[in-house]
Amino acid sequence: MLIMKSLLSIISILLLFGCCHNQKSDPSTLIATDKAFSQMSIDKGLNAAFIAYAADSVMKLRDGNFPITSKNEMIGIYRKRLDTGMILKWVPVKAEISQSND
Repeated sequence: MLIMKSLLSIISILLLFGCCHNQKSDPSTLIATDKAFSQMSIDKGLNAAFIAYAADSVMKLRDGNFPITSKNEMIGIYRKRLDTGMILKWVPVKAEISQSND
């Protein structure tokens, strides 16, 4: 019985660590996304780019205002805000992704 409990404990630990192992993401995907965001900002405007690329769980801090805490809230604010002539244009030269992929 003791051997069975020990074996189950070892298997549980191995499963736990196996499930927690993160695969490293490819930085070229991050660079491609960055370039696409920049191009959308040029083509459709800054607000459209932020709306298109924001995660559903976006959290954006703002000076003198409460933070934006959802994509729906961001859409409501950004669609009312003028962005005539405002673009973000850049070319990423390097990307690094943490071991935890965040």
